[in-house]
Amino acid sequence: MNECLNKITILDFETTGLKESYAVSLALIRIEDGKIKCAKYYLINPMAKIEYSAYKVHGISQSEVEDKPTFKEVWEDISQYISGQILVAHNSTYDVKVIKNEIRRYELNCKPFKSVCTYKNAKKFISKENIDNYKLDTVCNYFGINMGTHHDARDDTDACRLIFN
Repeated sequence: MNECLNKITILDFETTGLKESYAVSLALIRIEDGKIKCAKYYLINPMAKIEYSAYKVHGISQSEVEDKPTFKEVWEDISQYISGQILVAHNSTYDVKVIKNEIRRYELNCKPFKSVCTYKNAKKFISKENIDNYKLDTVCNYFGINMGTHHDARDDTDACRLIFN
């Protein structure tokens, strides 16, 4: 089997808002040869205001992140799991947008990566007749997955991992 296909990074971001999205938290799970190699979680100082509407979704306040590392500081630890890798996320378009936004913002080096979207795969493989929508919590319910706290990056990443499996 191609070595590249044996290594994937499943991830989820929580952000400052929808328009100009900067990371406030990141969870990732690295899978190699079918086993969890590591699981990481970061609170991230976005160096920007967290919109109230975003706070209402994920519950991360400005005061919780003001003394945390920036994305640039976290990048040293996470780049090996993102740069040139295969990323898996639920609604990966959003998570990829956040990564690219932060890479551009801090002028970071990143090799091209590929992404797999469990949202798009769910739409492809689960008939609309059998499910109300393709949101993460709904797809988890469909598969009987207990996802924990929705919009907690750790729980959402693990749920995505289980859906991907």
